[in-house]
Amino acid sequence: MVSKTKKTKHQYRNNLICAKSLDNHQQIIFGRVIAFQDETINSQSINSRRKFIQIPKGSIAIKRLTNDNNHQEIIILPIGLIQGRTLARIWPLKRSTLHLLNMPTTLDN
Repeated sequence: MVSKTKKTKHQYRNNLICAKSLDNHQQIIFGRVIAFQDETINSQSINSRRKFIQIPKGSIAIKRLTNDNNHQEIIILPIGLIQGRTLARIWPLKRSTLHLLNMPTTLDN
């Protein structure tokens, strides 16, 4: 998700991306980037205690976009599953077109 030029990884936080699903590689998921490798995020569901998760090397954390506003799912996603950055998401999906920007799948250290 980070370009090969000398830019900081924080420049790409909050970007909307599309990626292959962890469970089914035929399915595309959409999400907003919230954390990068070696960062720690606070994951707290409604009925549980606060939980801190460290993002492993070669992965990012995204907040998955769903139609249900009450449910926000945080997913730890390997960089290799990212398809690109999303420019627009139009509903209904059957009639929409999706424009993607090709993005490198390596992290700068």
